[in-house]
This record gives sequence, structure tokens and C-alpha cells, in this order.
Amino acid sequence: MRQRDTFEQLCKVLENLCHQWETRSIKMISHKQKSLQCLDSFSTHTIASKDACEIIQESMEIHQLIYEAASTANKYFTYQLLTIISIAFLIIVFDAYYVLETLLGKSKRESKFKTEEFVTFFSCQMILYLIAIVSIVESSNRATKKSEKTGGIVHTLLNRAKTPEVKNKLQQFSLQLIHLKINFTAAGLFNIDRSLYFTISGALTTYLIILLQFTANSKPNLSYDNSMINSPETSALLINSTLI
Repeated sequence: MRQRDTFEQLCKVLENLCHQWETRSIKMISHKQKSLQCLDSFSTHTIASKDACEIIQESMEIHQLIYEAASTANKYFTYQLLTIISIAFLIIVFDAYYVLETLLGKSKRESKFKTEEFVTFFSCQMILYLIAIVSIVESSNRATKKSEKTGGIVHTLLNRAKTPEVKNKLQQFSLQLIHLKINFTAAGLFNIDRSLYFTISGALTTYLIILLQFTANSKPNLSYDNSMINSPETSALLINSTLI
């Protein structure tokens, strides 16, 4: 996602400032040093000769713009994400059920397709929808992790800051990071991060066990009903009732 790339550039700005403080060379560099590339609608550059407070202020403004962009994207696409993930999950459940039922030999289907073709088709379809979920989760998770990395860099700078003005600015930036957290959700029902993998795996296992158990319990009853219908006693009763 675009927010993830922007967070990477913001982290480079702060890491560059931290490196300058470490080597104590900020006053010795006279040429301009670009640390941040063009950010779509605006262009921001960190310059070694700039004041540290000014660099931190620009970074705070960039972070706020990224937060607003991420919040807007999550607001407008939250229900679409919920729909995509829900449909993909249902298709994965039924595809996995069909494949397991066929491989375990519990399926009595009559089809022109061979078992290999049947299993291959549903396995490929299941993989495609898994890729769709993984792409959504990984994009959101990377943007969130980059935002968390920014907080770590800010606190590193705070520990190395010497002047009260710089410390004050960094404390403001730290508070901003606490209150403006990047987070992607599906209509507020669940977070879109790597914890979703564990949730989907647990739900998938539960539903598969229920479906396979239901299939196993329904077949003995069906065979029992067929044996009762085909028994001589049942046939005799049907003939007598017809004659009466």
C-alpha cells in the first residue's frame, strides 16, 4: 500500500536525524542531503543544515497526513474488505471440505470428472482465495508495522536529545503517535493484521470437523432406511396395504 511506502520514507528521515546526532556532524555538513522522496501531492526534503525542531515538525505533519489518508481509505473500503474476506473464507471452507471428502473416500458423487481433476480444481480455487486474503492482510500489516517502527525511532531520538526545545518537540511527536495509530479493520468487526491468519485457521478447522462429522452421521441413517425399504417384511406390508 502507498501508506506503507510513505512510512518507510518517514522512518528514513528520522533515522537520518538520529545518525547525525550520533556522529555529531550536523553542524559540519553544508550541502543539502535529500532523505525523503516526493510524497505524491507534496515534496518534502530533510536538509542537514536545517534545525532539528523544524525537521521534527515536518515529520509530524507528514505522519498526520499519512494517518488521515489511511483512515479515509479504511473508511471507504471497510465494507468491501469485509465482503471480500467473508466470501473468500466461505469458499475456502467448502473447497477444503470437498477436497477432504473426496480424498477420504466419503464422497459418493457421480460426475464425469475424475477424482484428480475434481481435487485439482477445488484446490486451485482454494489457493486463489487464500492468496487474496494474504495480499490484503500483508499490505495492511506492513503499514501498521511501519507506523510502530516510527514510534521506536522517535523514542531513540528522545533519549539522545540534548536541548529542551528538541525534547519538547519529540514528546509532542510521541503523543501524536499514541493518539493517531494506524489500524485497518473490516467494518470494526476484526483487525486486518496477521492475527487474522490464526482466527481463520481456527474457524476453518472447526467448520471442517462439523461438516465431516455431519456427513459421517448422515450416511448410516440413509443406508438403514434403504435396507428397511428393500426388506421382504416391508415389501409384504406394502402389498397387503395395497390389496386392502
